[in-house]
Amino acid sequence: MVLITLTYLYCVIGTGSYQPLGAGLKAVRANTQREKITMIYTAAKNGVPLEDVLSRFKVA
Repeated sequence: MVLITLTYLYCVIGTGSYQPLGAGLKAVRANTQREKITMIYTAAKNGVPLEDVLSRFKVA
C-alpha cells in the first residue's frame, strides 16, 4: 500500500495535478519520453557525438 501511495504522490508531483493513478502514470511516462526525445534532438542539432548521447542514457 505504501508503494502505491508513493507512486501516486510521484504522479501528482510530476504532473502538477490530481488525477486517477492510471492517468497520472501515463502523463508522467509521456512527459519523460518527451524530455528524452527533446534532449536527443537538441544534442543532434548541436553536433553532440552519438557516443556521448548513448553514455548519457547509459546504453553504451
